[in-house]
Amino acid sequence: MSTIITKKQFNNHIYKTEIAGRPFSLEFGKVAELANASAMVRYGDTSVLVAVTAAPRPRDGVDFFPLSVDFEEKLYAVGRIPGSFMRREGQPSLPAVLASRVIDRSIRPLFPGDFRNDVVVTCTVMSVDRDCSPEAAAMVGVSACLAVSIYTRIQLLRENWLPILVGCTVGSLTSMGSIYGLCRLFRLDQTIMVSLLPKSVTTPIAIGVSQSLGGIQAITVVADIITGILGSILAPLLVKVFRVSDPVAAGLAIGACSHAVGTSKALELGETEGAMSGLAIGVCGILTVLFSLLIAP
Repeated sequence: MSTIITKKQFNNHIYKTEIAGRPFSLEFGKVAELANASAMVRYGDTSVLVAVTAAPRPRDGVDFFPLSVDFEEKLYAVGRIPGSFMRREGQPSLPAVLASRVIDRSIRPLFPGDFRNDVVVTCTVMSVDRDCSPEAAAMVGVSACLAVSIYTRIQLLRENWLPILVGCTVGSLTSMGSIYGLCRLFRLDQTIMVSLLPKSVTTPIAIGVSQSLGGIQAITVVADIITGILGSILAPLLVKVFRVSDPVAAGLAIGACSHAVGTSKALELGETEGAMSGLAIGVCGILTVLFSLLIAP
C-alpha cells in the first residue's frame, strides 16, 4: 500500500451473542490496527484473528479481481509446539486450503465485478475448541470486517439518508435519461439504446439489465468499462472544478456515475468518499433495475 496508517482506524468495540448455546463475540480495534479492518472472533474456546487489507489503487495490467484469502492453521492453537528436527510448520493442510476457498467463493461475488484493487484476507487460528468450528468463526469475522467501513459511518448514514437516496435516484435517472435522449437525437436503434442504458452501474448488474431488455451484452460491457475509466480519470478534476467539499456528496457522485473503477479513485480522496461511493454502487444498481422494469417491453 502506498499509504501508511499511523492512527487507530476505529475504537475498541466488543459485540457478544450466543450461537448454538455457546458464547460468540467479535472484538474490533484491539489487534492488527494497521489493517484496514481486523477482528478477534471468539466462539466458545475457539479464537480466530481476521485481518482485511485493501490497496488504495487498482493494480495496473490486470483483468481480474486480485483477492487473496489465507486460512492459517497453527500447531500452537491446539497446544503443540514443533520440536526435534522439523521445527517449522509446513504447507497448509487440505482442510485449511478448502476453508480458504470456501471463504473466497463466499465473498468474491459481493465485490463489484470490475473491482481491481488488491484485497488480502488473513484468518489466523489462535486457539481451537473441538466443538466450535474455527472455519465458521473465520467466515463470520471476514463478513464483519468487510462491513466495517460502512458500519463505522452509520451515524453519518442516519443523518444523510434522504440526501443519499435522492442523490442516487437523480444520478440513476440522469444516466439513463441522457442515454435515452442522445439515442433518440441520433436515431440509434432500440437495441443499441437498451444496451447503453445501464452503463453507469457495476458490470454484473449492467449485463443482467441489458439481457432482460433485449440488448447486446458485449456493447454493455464495453460501455461500462469506458464509463468507469472516464469516471476515474475525470472524477478528481470535476470535484475540484465544482468545489465539492462535502465527502458524502463527492463519494455519491463518483459511485453513481463510474461504479467500482471510480470507487478506487474515491478511496484515494478519503475513506468517507470511498465508503459513500461503494454505497452508491449498490443503491444505484437497485434503482437502475427498478427503473428498467418501467421501460421493459
